[in-house]
Amino acid sequence: KKMATSVEAAKQVWLQDGIPVTDDSIVLFNHKLEGSLCQELVKRVPAFVYCLIADENVYSIFGSKFVSKFNETGKTLHVKVVPAGETTKSRKMKEEIEDFMLQNKMNRDSCCIALGGGVVGDLTGYVAATFMRGIPFVQIPTTLLAMVDASVGGKTAINTPYGKNLVGAFHQPTVVFMDMAFLDGFSQREPARAEREFRAGIAEIIKTGAIW
Repeated sequence: KKMATSVEAAKQVWLQDGIPVTDDSIVLFNHKLEGSLCQELVKRVPAFVYCLIADENVYSIFGSKFVSKFNETGKTLHVKVVPAGETTKSRKMKEEIEDFMLQNKMNRDSCCIALGGGVVGDLTGYVAATFMRGIPFVQIPTTLLAMVDASVGGKTAINTPYGKNLVGAFHQPTVVFMDMAFLDGFSQREPARAEREFRAGIAEIIKTGAIW
């Protein structure tokens, strides 16, 4: 009976469109890239200009669709594509992104958008935490592991030669958009990689369940 009650409560939360993480952060489920995601993004996180940060693999699959949909909002979007892989989460890449944003006259009335897995999410979040002493950012995770872990904890960081995630900040995304279609996109284009990342996500879910 207790389990049935919990399942029903979970269904009601899902139907309500989102789960609040903090007073200033929410996870949304029912906005798709093919539909209202970009419109909802600019409504919930109003800014003068936006910066999309994505790695080259993710951008090759979803980039043109995202830019096309975002342009329908009438807002200005700058796009920074970074190399894929853990080595991207570095001081050098953070500096490169910050310089890109400054060159494009971005200021405090700006918002960063992370489109990708945990590496892009961590890097983008840390950029947003320190740029102009802190600006809003949005997480759009494209892997299961990022959906259940990296995008919702508020932990942002980069790696150093002395270890991983040693320099960072706590900075919650204003909104996290969960669109399961991103998982389908990878499974069609890169099935082997999608399988590995799915298993990593399931392992994280099991670990979290065991801890709590």
